[in-house]
Amino acid sequence: SGRVLFRSEALHRQGAAVLGVDLNPQISEIWNTPSLKGFQANVTDEEAMKQAIEMAVRSFGGLDIVVSNAGIFPPSQPIADLDAQTWHKSLEVNLSSQRILLHHAIPFLRQGMDPAIVFIASRNVLAPGPGAAAYSVAKAGLTQLARVAALELAADGIRVNIVHPDCV
Repeated sequence: SGRVLFRSEALHRQGAAVLGVDLNPQISEIWNTPSLKGFQANVTDEEAMKQAIEMAVRSFGGLDIVVSNAGIFPPSQPIADLDAQTWHKSLEVNLSSQRILLHHAIPFLRQGMDPAIVFIASRNVLAPGPGAAAYSVAKAGLTQLARVAALELAADGIRVNIVHPDCV
């Protein structure tokens, strides 16, 4: 939550109207101005993400950029000990939620001004560590999703970028 708040506020200071989606139930109270709004939701909830995108469009008159920073880093587990719950939760949050976001955002981005999508992946895609299979595989999948999105959306003038930060 703290990192999301900081990054979103930095974009807002640079002139962006921002809707931040967070699990924190107080996010709509923390951010409650005409150009900085919070929306409480689980990013894996299809209906909630549809509502978040629609709120952004209603509040700000459209959608020009999506920065997808949703992610979790599960506890380290070697593959031999990796439990199904950890694996599925990582894939759900780190990868499947991104598909949900794209599904609902793309129709509005197609009408945006200089539209762009930025995915936050991980250095683990290029340099995974032992015990991080659930995280690294999901972020590698996100990287591939971004590549496919870039190919599919280029004709619509939608830029798709992905960054792979180190430990933050």
